[in-house]
Amino acid sequence: MVIRFPWFLRQQGNSKMVSQMMSIGEKTGKLDIILKRISDFYGREIDNIVANLMTLMEPIIMVVIGIGVG
Repeated sequence: MVIRFPWFLRQQGNSKMVSQMMSIGEKTGKLDIILKRISDFYGREIDNIVANLMTLMEPIIMVVIGIGVG
């Protein structure tokens, strides 16, 4: 059974990579595996973004605390 997601593929916020991977997953019948891979990829991306933001915020917090104490 092939599941079609034409409404999803037409959404503006979706990347071409996601659309292409979903299309391939539909054609091969392995949509669940493809969706898991997409989920893992974006999960890692979010983890990296949060880690980078925390690294950038640490010096700012230290300066604010230093000004507050001093």
